Amino acid sequence: MAHAYREQVLKMLQRDIEVKLLRTLVAIVEENGFARAAKSLHVTQPTVSQQMQRLETLVQAPLFQRGKRPLQLTPARRELVAHARRVILLNSEVLNKLSALQNPQSFSMGCSVHLADGLGSMISQLAVERPHLRCAMTTGLSSSLVDRLARGELEAALLLGT
Repeated sequence: MAHAYREQVLKMLQRDIEVKLLRTLVAIVEENGFARAAKSLHVTQPTVSQQMQRLETLVQAPLFQRGKRPLQLTPARRELVAHARRVILLNSEVLNKLSALQNPQSFSMGCSVHLADGLGSMISQLAVERPHLRCAMTTGLSSSLVDRLARGELEAALLLGT
């Protein structure tokens, strides 16, 4: 019995929802229908239907009240749309940060005062490898650098004890 329970938990942990499925769900809600969502996503309506079937399989519950016009989410799945929007936003933020770091014109970095002395050689190496890169370095206490990182004022930080 314990073995079967463990396998069930492992299967649940291994489920991942593709961002594409969440985008489709949000488009259906925002466009108020499968056909309009398909048009806005530049895919066919059967593709939208298949994606929603896959999402329903993943969440193991129906997402829409069948036969209802206008289209309505099941009460328990309205929250999924809010989470979907957050995941889509986070996905976009990650991709934007990564592309900015891949070919940046400038780079702002924070460094704990305790680590600043050993940073000179790394900055020199960075200047050699990327001569067109402007690097702004800020030193300070780790706690204040964490705050600046969270506000998006720094792209990266070397911290101590956080």
